[in-house]
Amino acid sequence: MDLSKRHIELLNILLDATTYVTLNELHSKFKVSKRTIRYDIDKINSYLVSNSMEGIVKDRYKGLIIKDKLKISNHLSQFYQLHANINYYYSREERRNLIAIKLLESNHALSIKFFEDYFLLSKNTILKELNEIEYLLNRNNVKLIRKPRIGIYVEGKELDKRKAIIDLTFNSVDTEDFFHYINRKFTQSKTNNIKFNVLFSEYDIEFLNSLVKIAEKELHRSFTDEGYSNLITHIALMIKRLQLDKNIILPDTDGDGIQFSKEYTITQELVALIEQKYNIIVPEDEIKYIAIHLLGTKIINGSKIVNEQLYKVTAAMLNDIENIYNVDFEESKNLIISNLMLHLRPTVYRIKYGIKLQNPMFNNILKNYKTLFMNTKQVCKHLEDYMDCKINEHEVSYITLHFGAALEKAKKRSQNIPKLVLVCATGIGTAQMIASQISTRFNCEILKTVSSRKINELAKENFDYLISTVNISGLKNTEYIKINPMLLKKDYEILEKYLKPKYKEKITQEEIIVNKLIKSVKKYAIIKDREQLLYEFLYTLKSTDRYPKEEKVYMLKDLLIEDVIQLNIEAKDWRDAIEKGCDILIKKGTIEHSYQDSIFNNFEKMGPYMVVAPGIVLAHARPEDGVIKLSMSLMTLKEPVKFGSELNDPVKLVVTIAASDNTSHLKALSQLMNLFMNDTDLNKIMTTTNKNDVIKIAKHYSKN
Repeated sequence: MDLSKRHIELLNILLDATTYVTLNELHSKFKVSKRTIRYDIDKINSYLVSNSMEGIVKDRYKGLIIKDKLKISNHLSQFYQLHANINYYYSREERRNLIAIKLLESNHALSIKFFEDYFLLSKNTILKELNEIEYLLNRNNVKLIRKPRIGIYVEGKELDKRKAIIDLTFNSVDTEDFFHYINRKFTQSKTNNIKFNVLFSEYDIEFLNSLVKIAEKELHRSFTDEGYSNLITHIALMIKRLQLDKNIILPDTDGDGIQFSKEYTITQELVALIEQKYNIIVPEDEIKYIAIHLLGTKIINGSKIVNEQLYKVTAAMLNDIENIYNVDFEESKNLIISNLMLHLRPTVYRIKYGIKLQNPMFNNILKNYKTLFMNTKQVCKHLEDYMDCKINEHEVSYITLHFGAALEKAKKRSQNIPKLVLVCATGIGTAQMIASQISTRFNCEILKTVSSRKINELAKENFDYLISTVNISGLKNTEYIKINPMLLKKDYEILEKYLKPKYKEKITQEEIIVNKLIKSVKKYAIIKDREQLLYEFLYTLKSTDRYPKEEKVYMLKDLLIEDVIQLNIEAKDWRDAIEKGCDILIKKGTIEHSYQDSIFNNFEKMGPYMVVAPGIVLAHARPEDGVIKLSMSLMTLKEPVKFGSELNDPVKLVVTIAASDNTSHLKALSQLMNLFMNDTDLNKIMTTTNKNDVIKIAKHYSKN
């Protein structure tokens, strides 16, 4: 017997838990019946016992717990490392990344046969992949060399090779997966296991972890989870490459005064420990490079940074924002400048030395805070003049978060309100933005923000609620409130269960009319049930047209019928995927070609906003753009394709909806959104090759 993905995920939850986990918690997590959970537990216990391990302990009243965590963790770690590439089908992107990483970390040329055996693929398939890999490497200034009778290898500067390894290793890797590996030497993703093994399998993770903790303590800073993972990765990569006699050569850094910084002194201390542990000599440029990463690491909080020139630049930027938005930050101005300087100092080093920083909220910021983003880009001219170079848009987006937080706080009213602690993995700017959005919408006070790594060190504060943007290992889901860092509508609904909103949502024109009607009725009659009357008035207004007509309420099952469902379809890119999704409806005669053209135009003008969730695109245009009849098509892709959405790529499921008016499709659309919220049903649709499975699920969601 082998363990399934759900078995591994279930074991992870029990291994992370510090106390009993109830069936209700697992039922809620996996969206399956308690009977299914019990069946899974029995299967897992059979597996554990057959491998000479103690099974999961079941208590009728308390729940489930694992006693011998160490033995089971070690076994799973070994299982994943031994079987990482057996019976596993890699996507093209995963395969290309792994081939590129293998070539980059190898000290000698590799043969085509090596990759044939590793991936169990034909020679022709590997040769085709190498053409794409050549592009991936060129993007990182590294050249792919293919020589007959010698093999395949890469050429380039060591600095560029390391950047390429980091870029490819952490592509599509989230922070939670990284910490699973750091804590237990394996993750739920077999691909990520292989990537992490390349970097860390030979090294003492606890030792590397202790180095970062020393740096935090000596610098009086708390690194973000992202900053922590970057640092530990660069240190491990440096050790590995030096053991292969590959060291970097930096451009001239004397003018930057790196060797006079506290970060450089601390790096020297860390390097002394590394040299002693691994019996290597670390050259001067390597010491400077780690110091640069310390200087460029994002932090949650830290000591005040004194730099007169940077202070003037930061103050000038903030003055411009005050003038643009006609606000006065008053007594909070110095604190805003101090926090922004904490962010800008590492920004300067990141930009100067080409350390990439991707903001996962970039598209969301550009869509929802475009004016603020453009104004921030304008005031960043002060920083560009100071650095004598351009600032990329992802760095601008992080600075936007700081200004957004400051502007939100300017509106804040001090009240006697619930106290919150916010756990955020992405950095001080994101944390402040989320904190400000919450405190602007709700009557509350954010006491502090911490990274998920530091949650166990959180002193017993006098707070009411713990709110987190990530899962917190060791805590039950009832002990904290989990929200999305983008604060979607459903997150506000969750928070409303605990916090009192400062204001109600703006009422609609219909509601204004209804309130006036009720006032008129009260003059001449006794209203026995005001809420019911209000509801009936609203219903009448919304359902009444100038030319009344009987309209059918379309359910999801009415639209997702057999001839509009196509499964496991090949698409070469996003345009091809949209075209094939629309073609289903064009052939059915429910839309014209102009509807497809309008979808393309919308994507080109406004970006990938139709990629509504991870792996899902909801393609649509206006009724007047070529809709003949209300219809919907559903198509799954054999290989996921990128649509340009940093948060939700790649796309596996393409749903095309053609609405003939503004209302008749709403019920079906609502049911479709409910389906998207259920991971089990959604995953079944994405993986099935049987149309009846999709139809059955559509019927299930059409009951309400």
